[in-house]
Amino acid sequence: MRSTKNVTRAEIFAANKRAFTDIFGDPFAWPEPVEGHYQNLKSRGVIAAMKNNFDEGRAARLPGAPTLLDFFCDVENIVSRNLEEDEQRKFNATYILESGTDQLSGEEKVDIEQRIGRILKARKISPTTYYFRAIRQRTKTNAKRRVK
Repeated sequence: MRSTKNVTRAEIFAANKRAFTDIFGDPFAWPEPVEGHYQNLKSRGVIAAMKNNFDEGRAARLPGAPTLLDFFCDVENIVSRNLEEDEQRKFNATYILESGTDQLSGEEKVDIEQRIGRILKARKISPTTYYFRAIRQRTKTNAKRRVK
């Protein structure tokens, strides 16, 4: 027999909200606003200065792991492809700039949080702890080159 888990609408709703809040935060949370990873990482900057110390023998960064630039591109791509122009303008005023007179209403916020949160979960961008992790896998060519 197969064991299936019955997931209620409330659990799906909460999971989508968590995914959205993980990335964009919640400036309307009480008693204190929640800062998301997008705003937090955006304030740190994307391009860091590199030193060419090749003779020090440090381990190379895992080339399969996504970078901060990949993260920003993925998140902004989801927002731009899934929101209409008017919704994008209000979204930016509400969640990115957190100011302006043209912000989302309560119903619009819930609708957008659910739509974007569902996509963030489906594309495995949220939770970000799993997004930035890359697991090395053995390929067929590496398996043939074993040292005896």
